[in-house]
Amino acid sequence: MESIVHTLKMKEHHHLVLVLFLQLLSFSMNKASSLVDDTEREALLSFKSMVSDPRDALSGWNLSSPHCTWFGVSCNTGPVPLLGNMNKLVKLNLGHNNLSSTTEHNLQFIDSLVNCTDLEILILNSNQLVGELPSSVANLSTHLREFYVDDNFLSGSFPRGMENFRNLTVLSLHQNSFKSKVPNSIGVLHNLRRFSINQNMFFGDIPDSFSNLTQLYWLTMGNNQLSGRIPKSIGNCQRLYILGLFRNMLNGSIPKEIFGIASLSKLFLDQNAFSGSVPNEVDGLKQLEFMDVSDNQLSGNIPPTISDCSSLRSLRIARNKFSGPIPKLMVKLAGLESLDLSSNNLSGPIPQDLENLLALKNLNLSFNQLEGQVPRGGVFMNLSWDSLQGNNKLCGGEQEVAGKLRVPTCTTKKKQNISAAVKIIIPIASFVLLCVLLCFIWVLISHKKKHEKDKGTYSSSTFKGRCPKISYSEIRSATNGFGVENLIGKGAFGSVYKGFISSNGRIIQSTTPALVIPVLLPAAVALSMSGEVEKKCVSPP
Repeated sequence: MESIVHTLKMKEHHHLVLVLFLQLLSFSMNKASSLVDDTEREALLSFKSMVSDPRDALSGWNLSSPHCTWFGVSCNTGPVPLLGNMNKLVKLNLGHNNLSSTTEHNLQFIDSLVNCTDLEILILNSNQLVGELPSSVANLSTHLREFYVDDNFLSGSFPRGMENFRNLTVLSLHQNSFKSKVPNSIGVLHNLRRFSINQNMFFGDIPDSFSNLTQLYWLTMGNNQLSGRIPKSIGNCQRLYILGLFRNMLNGSIPKEIFGIASLSKLFLDQNAFSGSVPNEVDGLKQLEFMDVSDNQLSGNIPPTISDCSSLRSLRIARNKFSGPIPKLMVKLAGLESLDLSSNNLSGPIPQDLENLLALKNLNLSFNQLEGQVPRGGVFMNLSWDSLQGNNKLCGGEQEVAGKLRVPTCTTKKKQNISAAVKIIIPIASFVLLCVLLCFIWVLISHKKKHEKDKGTYSSSTFKGRCPKISYSEIRSATNGFGVENLIGKGAFGSVYKGFISSNGRIIQSTTPALVIPVLLPAAVALSMSGEVEKKCVSPP
């Protein structure tokens, strides 16, 4: 108020009405200067009394009517003024006021803007505009580059005719009540850099036409009712700085192409129904600062390659199905400030080196299957018990620390080592013993088979090499009555003769106190005869 009074005092009387209009118009653009109470009415009347008004422009300023209806006064809680006669208007910023569309004029002011053929920037955000945007939106200037209607109470379908504005770089519709599918025609806006529709009621699939928006750096569609999968084509938006798809009904795996957007700094995919694992390609996000994939159905191990996201400041993967150990390489994330791994199936010890992350201030490891001693340095010094609850195998190195964290005190290191050694030795010893037992059984079976084979061989050869029973008369006949022609020689025990058996042609040796008869047979065997006669079977030379 003081600035207006001071300005008008410095002007000539014939400029009074024009200056007053321009200054009071700024009132309608500035929320801090709202004329909404009696104090401001009194201030206006005081101002009237201090200025000269030769044309009676301020004659209607009296207590008989509300001050917002006075000439030249526009309160920012009423309808938006019609601006159709401003055909050279390039930028209109009415944002962050209390402008409403509940009067009879409703949103007709947009109809009047159709005549503003040079309009490039229209900012109507953070007001109290209600209802559907009129169809005349599609007839706004083709030069339109920025369109902000976010943070109002607008409803209806996606604004019609947006594809007409090929120069559009900003389309901001978030925090309204729009309800429809996102049209595929959005893909024709090749210059679009910022597309924000979060916190509405948009539904259906995300259009695959986003592959054409290669200039896009801001894409937020969270807190809607979008379903289906994330199209891989979003990976073509290589300039993306922020991708927000949180609080939807999206499912399937997270496309690897998302992790190939090197410029990505903020990734918000939480509160959906994504499944599968986080791929190792996450290491491609060198500029990533914030990553939130909590409240999904993701599984598998936390990829160790996430440690290569050197700019990471906040990592939230809570309430999923991740398993396995916490990667030790996470100690490389020197700038990490917040880490939430709660409500998963993580196991193994807490990496000791996490206490070396000096920037880490918020840590939540609750409701996992972690075990072993809780580190004592760094963020663990001020950690509360609820950040570790639900891990029944954790323990504290000291009684005081254990009591603070509500975990048992750890056993001595010696007992821990023995326990660890026993866990290793028992399965190894069991395996070795099993191998020895199997070898012993194999030896027994092999030995038995060999014995049976040898026995059969011995029995057979013994049977085959045994001299057949031959009578004395047969020997006598074979040696031709012990003829001289069959005499081989004489020894201390008798004479040796040779003889032949016509049936098999083998030699049989036969000995008596007076004579020995060799006769052709294959193996040595003895046969006792009555009358002190003995014969031997020998192989022929």
